[in-house]
Amino acid sequence: MKSDVSAIYPKLMSGIYHRQQGDKHLLLHPNKPSWLVVNNLGWEITKLCDGTRDADEIISVIAARYCMSPSLIQNDIITYLSNLSNTSLLLNYTKKKVNKRAAALKRLHLNILQAQAYMVEQKLVRWLTKK
Repeated sequence: MKSDVSAIYPKLMSGIYHRQQGDKHLLLHPNKPSWLVVNNLGWEITKLCDGTRDADEIISVIAARYCMSPSLIQNDIITYLSNLSNTSLLLNYTKKKVNKRAAALKRLHLNILQAQAYMVEQKLVRWLTKK
C-alpha cells in the first residue's frame, strides 16, 4: 500500500512541551503560539513522527497495533499528520528518506579514504625516518 505521501517523513519538533491529563495530551510549540490537544491515539501517531518513518510506515504500524486494514485508516492518519504540520509542530514534513544503499556506499568510500590516508601516512613516516 503506497499512498501519494510516501515521500513524507514527519518529525516532531524538538522542545515540544507535552503534558498528559487523563486521555488528552497537550502539545505546545516552544517558540510560537501553536498548540494541539490530542487523544491517546493521536499521541501514539505523534510519537511515531521521528523522521525515520514515512506516512505509509506510520499507517502500517498503527494498523498492525489495532488489527485494522491500513486502507481504512489511511485518510484519517494523513489528515492528522497534515493538521499536525499546520500547527508547526512537525519539522521536515517533506524530508525524503536517505537512500540506505547510497549512505552505505558513502561510508564505504569514507572507510577506503581513511585506509588510504593511513597507508600514505605510514609511507611518509618510513620515508622521513630513512637516513
